[in-house]
Amino acid sequence: MGRQINFYMDSETEERFGQFVFENELSILYEDKKDILWVNDITYGERKLFFVPQNNISKVYTRKIENDLIILNIWNSYVIEYVRTHSFSKEKKIYRGRIYVIPDYFDENEQRVYKDESFLKLYERLTRWIKKNCPMTKYVQDNYNEKAYMSARIKELVEREGYKLW
Repeated sequence: MGRQINFYMDSETEERFGQFVFENELSILYEDKKDILWVNDITYGERKLFFVPQNNISKVYTRKIENDLIILNIWNSYVIEYVRTHSFSKEKKIYRGRIYVIPDYFDENEQRVYKDESFLKLYERLTRWIKKNCPMTKYVQDNYNEKAYMSARIKELVEREGYKLW
């Protein structure tokens, strides 16, 4: 079972998060359905990227599926999935982002394999950064009291400009 944290992060906070990612010696992978690309920008592509500790690059596994498409095998790879917050100003909607990690998996002999503690601590470090910079915030949406991890700018968009969180 994986671990994840969902959040709403504005572009300025995301830029600082990107700096934090590189300070922690993480490389970034982008899966474009034809290949797996190493990129150096946290905003590359549409929404989803993968963080890889530089000391675990040899523990990234791919597989071919139909039509020779190459995909990342996230179950046994040492990757942290990063889905960016995405907003649509015309519709006034903001879709949540997340980071997600799979701490263990079953190998081909159906034996449970746990990923290194140092790898999981890196995920926890990213989670702490998000909680600090996008604190748990109460808000009202459709007459319901809600709470979510969000940056101050996102809270402002919700409260003052009527954006909806999805």
